[in-house]
Amino acid sequence: MLFRKPQTTADVLRVRYLSAVLSYVATRVGADAAEDITAEVFGAAFRALSRCPAPAPHGSEHDPARAWLFGIARHKVADHLRRPKNRETLPLPESLLAPGGPEASVERAETARALRCVLEALPELQKEALLLKYVEQLSLAEIALALGKSETAISQLLYRARQSAREHGRAYFCSEEL
Repeated sequence: MLFRKPQTTADVLRVRYLSAVLSYVATRVGADAAEDITAEVFGAAFRALSRCPAPAPHGSEHDPARAWLFGIARHKVADHLRRPKNRETLPLPESLLAPGGPEASVERAETARALRCVLEALPELQKEALLLKYVEQLSLAEIALALGKSETAISQLLYRARQSAREHGRAYFCSEEL
């Protein structure tokens, strides 16, 4: 008879969220540094495991452990970006862009450049909230936990971020003929 070793919280975090954290970190800092920073995230998480909320059952919409882990990732990314040599503009991940022919490739590159400009124009907290919501697909409760704010504050922050992005994006995405 085979016995399964019970999964520890560390195992659950690693199995469930390694790829999501790596994707988030790569979106923020680029692929070159993403693996190292992700390793730092999980190292810090495993050292602080006693403060980790209990993971929700697999498939739950809200998992406080996931939000806690993304909070650590956010701090590690911020640490990385504080170093002057790491403040360059990064490309959007290919996963956000659809495949197509040469014309589509040029259009995607222009759209990615415009999106980068719009995101870079936003305050850091607004940019972070938008990325967590729309790229990483965290719930409001998870974003609130990751950013250390209330859900109401996150709703307001996302509203302001969308408004700001709309204003900054108007020059890139709206034609003069409108």
